[in-house]
Amino acid sequence: MASLEDYKKVLKKEINNEEALKGLGSCLYNNHKYEDALRCFQALEKVSKDSSAKTWIYACLIRMGKSKEAGEMAREWEDKDLRIQKEGIVLDYY
Repeated sequence: MASLEDYKKVLKKEINNEEALKGLGSCLYNNHKYEDALRCFQALEKVSKDSSAKTWIYACLIRMGKSKEAGEMAREWEDKDLRIQKEGIVLDYY
C-alpha cells in the first residue's frame, strides 16, 4: 500500500491520476482530514467515471457535519436513479 507521500509524488507529475487521487483521498479520510479528502474525491469525480467518488464525497460531508449538503447530494442521486438504499448497505468506514 502506498503512503501519503507516494500519492503526492504521483499527483505532482500527473495531477489527474485516478488511482493517486483515490488513494490520497482514502489516506486523508482515514487520518480524519476530511476537508482535504473531500477535495481529492471531488477532483476524482471530475476526471473519472468511478462512482465510488460520490460515496466518498458523501462520507466526507457526513464526517464534516455537513448533513444538509450530504442530504442534498443523496436527493440528487435519487433524481438520477443512483439510489442510496436505506437498508442493506453497511458503510464500514463510519
